[in-house]
Amino acid sequence: MSSRYSSALALFLLSGACLSVLDASGKWVVTSSGLLLLLWFRFSGQILMALAMGLRKEGLTLFHTHRPGLQLLRSVLLIVTSLLFFAGVQYLPLAEASAIAFTGPLWVVLLSWKLLQEPVNSVDRWATYLGFAGILFIVRPGTEVFHPAALLLLGMAIANAVYQLLTRRLTSDSALTTFFYSGLVGFAITTGLLSVLPIPTNLPLIVWPVLLLVGLLGGLGHVLMIQAFY
Repeated sequence: MSSRYSSALALFLLSGACLSVLDASGKWVVTSSGLLLLLWFRFSGQILMALAMGLRKEGLTLFHTHRPGLQLLRSVLLIVTSLLFFAGVQYLPLAEASAIAFTGPLWVVLLSWKLLQEPVNSVDRWATYLGFAGILFIVRPGTEVFHPAALLLLGMAIANAVYQLLTRRLTSDSALTTFFYSGLVGFAITTGLLSVLPIPTNLPLIVWPVLLLVGLLGGLGHVLMIQAFY
């Protein structure tokens, strides 16, 4: 394995660790904070981190993108991914929810030939088939243990796969530019919604540091993932 792929793998693992802690923190706090406030902190942390890192390293070129439409689509998919996950995880155990959510790589394999024109070999195809068998075992549609929230997590996995594939197509922009725009769109949308929708008041004090942690981990996890594609 080349040093480039080893570095990319290490970045993916670090990103996964950050996002896993983010998921657990979000599940714990969402019942108190509400979904919208949780998402606002998640994207606020990302936009602040993107501005701090990007302006220092790239200056005003941070805001220049060659693919504005693709950046917008990818950013909206990140909002959809976060919304579906935290909506679904309120009703399912975290382990089961994460197992469904982490089927994203299976969808990446299935969709990569269409979005990236990359061939999929037979080993990857069979691994994907086995993975989907595992999904059916976890979700168990048609049984008494099936919960409709599992469909939210499955939708999240598909949206996340497309989001990752679009990240691969945005390598003409710098990693920090891509990181900035996904945070900017999420921050703008959640701020707009917070201005017109009611939010919880008198939150327990312990909720605030957890929300700040969500913002930090959301930003760090996604910048690590974007860097892995470069």
